[in-house]
Amino acid sequence: MFPARCRRWLFAAMLVSGPLQAAPAVLPADAWAAVVEAGQSLVTLAPLREVMQRFEAQAGSRILIRYPGGDVGSAWANDVRDGLVALGVASARIDLEPGSGSPTIILIDVISGTYP
Repeated sequence: MFPARCRRWLFAAMLVSGPLQAAPAVLPADAWAAVVEAGQSLVTLAPLREVMQRFEAQAGSRILIRYPGGDVGSAWANDVRDGLVALGVASARIDLEPGSGSPTIILIDVISGTYP
């Protein structure tokens, strides 16, 4: 067993050794609806702007959209994917996954991938 002093250093080393993963961006339904109804650019939404910046900074990365289940959530996720494609993201680099945890939000994350 390691002495307490070594365990603290070992724990600190583990914390700083791996890359830090940013939290997923949260896209609320009301913010999405307001932008769509006003006909504004999707990059006016801070969560999408943040995702695009992280996506462009990580070569070979993918975008994961976690959406509320059901028909409404699925349609919303497809609209978000279409918006990202319109901004230049290849649809093959966008994954949809049900299970955002709330009927009023979509979670969007940039994940490391092996996309060529």
